[in-house]
Formats: sequence, structure tokens, C-alpha cells
Amino acid sequence: MNRITASYFTKIAAFLEFFVAAILLVAILSGAILLAVNLMGDLIHNPQVVDLNQVLGDALALVVGIEFIKMLVKHAPEAVVEVLLFAIAREMVVTHAGSAETLMGVIAVGIIFLIRHYHCPAKTAGAERGKEV
Repeated sequence: MNRITASYFTKIAAFLEFFVAAILLVAILSGAILLAVNLMGDLIHNPQVVDLNQVLGDALALVVGIEFIKMLVKHAPEAVVEVLLFAIAREMVVTHAGSAETLMGVIAVGIIFLIRHYHCPAKTAGAERGKEV
């Protein structure tokens, strides 16, 4: 009975993860459409009003959301590392922090690349082999 209950809970949790990913996908698609429409409208009517930092921030937030959906669906450590990498990169691009915060961001990205290199050697090796061919 305990094993059957655990199996049902696992199936329900997997369904809920898929459901949340589907809701996020709809929200991201809506956000991408709104971003494109607003950007085109601003460029056509008043190009001086376009704030590139805001556009980059919104676009990178969508990218982080896409990576988060991939993490929910894949259930792989590589997906978690990718989400962290994009989130830190977004924060570094969007916010104009001081030199100490920028240095911490660069160190964090470097650590994530090291984790990705040593934790996911098959992916790195496959990418290296693909370049040689």
C-alpha cells in the first residue's frame, strides 16, 4: 500500500510540474508577443522613448523563463545550471551595479562554467567532438 501511494504521489507531482510548465509557457509566449508589439509600436511612433535596458531586461527575463520550463520538464542537473547561468547573466546585463557586484557576478558565472564542465563532462565532451568533425 505504501509503495502504491508513493507511486500515485509521484505521478501527481509530475503532472503538476507539467501543468505549471504549461502555464509558464503560455505566459512566456504572451510576454514575447507583448514585448514585440510594444517594441515595434515604440520604434514606429517615438524611437527616442525606447529604453534598451528595459527591452534587454524583459527579453532576458523571457529567456530565463524558457530555461526554467526546460528545467521543469527535463529533470536534469544541466538544466538547473543553465537556469542559474542565464539568471546571473541577466542580472549582470540589466543592472548597472558597482565594480564589486560585477566582479562577484563574473566569479559566479566562472564557477557555474566550472560546475558545468566538471559536473556534465558528457555534454562538454560531445560538444568538443562535434567541433572537431
